[in-house]
Formats: sequence, structure tokens, C-alpha cells
Amino acid sequence: MKGDIDVVYVWCGEPATKFCRFTKDIDYSVQSVHKFMPWTRKIWVVVSDDFDKPELLPKGVCIVKESKIVPKRFLPVTWNSNVIESWIWAIPGLSDKFIYFCDDMYVGRVCEPADFFVGDMPILRVYDGPSSFLPLSKTNSPVQYVRMWAHAVEAYGLEYTRIQHQALPYRISLLKKFYGTYKKEVTKASLNKVRSGEHDFNLLRFTSSLAVMSGDSLLHVTRDDTDFFVESNDRVRGRKILTIKPKFFCINNSVGDKWVYKLLETILLA
Repeated sequence: MKGDIDVVYVWCGEPATKFCRFTKDIDYSVQSVHKFMPWTRKIWVVVSDDFDKPELLPKGVCIVKESKIVPKRFLPVTWNSNVIESWIWAIPGLSDKFIYFCDDMYVGRVCEPADFFVGDMPILRVYDGPSSFLPLSKTNSPVQYVRMWAHAVEAYGLEYTRIQHQALPYRISLLKKFYGTYKKEVTKASLNKVRSGEHDFNLLRFTSSLAVMSGDSLLHVTRDDTDFFVESNDRVRGRKILTIKPKFFCINNSVGDKWVYKLLETILLA
């Protein structure tokens, strides 16, 4: 029976192609949701406005153009996913409780709503070890995404920022709550057309940490058999997915890698 939890993806295409199109990765990801999370109410995919009818459209997907959720003064968003993620809560008809996926995140075995929510409280799954990224003053990372988080630790006192890069639960009501607190920061960051490190503010991602800090979300330290992460160029570690059988896994930057597709087919056809 369908529940009250939706799944949301953001897909803005591949920069090299200069247009928005679906790939096998997001198709396999959606298939994994259908197979292992049949209780999902709806699956939404937010796309750029230049999106045209795709050759490969995953089954049961509701398409949402970014102009339907991002205020006009911030359009076009171009290639800054931090902006689109910050306005996900504005999707018309989105359930208050939803789970956010990237196109390279997959479900590996049967899971239940209780893997994401305890009652109405989202569960934030984090890595073991230090609770936060280093402050900006202590990191020289060239990765803009890491610099954004490091700046949040330093500027806003954010804790629990070493979040699993996996499918994670959210609530619209909590996003609205923290938007009210950080409206100026979200507005300023929404003008950035590309990822801009310390100049970005990702409301969706930061809400995970802020909700734990405010007592609105639960914290859980996870392991590889639940959350498995691997870069697509690491085939040796990637093949461990078949033996470890994690509940959730991410094969980062995997577009076009044939070995990844073969592995996914093995899991989905089992």
C-alpha cells in the first residue's frame, strides 16, 4: 500500500552535452526504488527548463521544471545544484515527508519507512569519526562542495556535517522552518550560477544537520553494510557491493561506466 513518503531527484543533465537528458544511471536508481521501496507514494525529478521529452524516461516519474520551484529572479539556475536543492520544498504536491536521491544513489535491498523516519522524525545517517568538516580556516580543499560545508561549520556553528552521500529523509515543514531563519543566506546564494564554495548555502543539506541540533531529527552512525560509497574508478571496492549487499549505496560519478551498469543489472534482476 502506498504511504505518505515521496522520493525526489534533481537532474540537470550533463554539462558536456549542453542539454538535459536522462541516462541509464537515474533509470537504474528509479528501478531500485520501485523494487525495494514499493511503498513510495510518488517519485519526482526536478529538471532544467531546457528539458525535452527524453528517449529514456523512468517509469512512474513526475517531471518538475526548475522554474516551477525556484523564484524567477534566480533563473536560470545553470549548473549549481545547491540552488535547486534549496528550493525542493516548493514542489507543488510534494509530500511533507520525502527522501532525496542523486542519480548515482541506489537501494540495494528491501527497506521500510522506518529506515528513514521514526514517527515524523527524519533519521540522519553519518560517518563514524569527527562530527564535522574542518572549519574553512583549516581546509585548503579545491572541492567547492567541501568548502561550502567547512564554511557552514565556521560561520553558522553547524555540527554533524559528515553526512552519508546517500538517500536521506527530509520534511518540508523543517525546510520551511530553517528557511525562515536563513532566508537572507538562501537568497544571496541562489544568485550563484555555479558552485561557489563558501558563497553557497544549501538549505536542503544543511537542514539535516540543523534539525539534529534542534532536536527535530535523529542521528545514526552507520556502516558499510547499510551505506556503501565508492568512486566509479575504484572497481575493486565497487565489486564488494555484491558481497556486502548494503541497503544503500552510491557509485559516485558513474555516468557511462559499463561495469557499473552490469553490477546494477545483477542486483536489480536478482
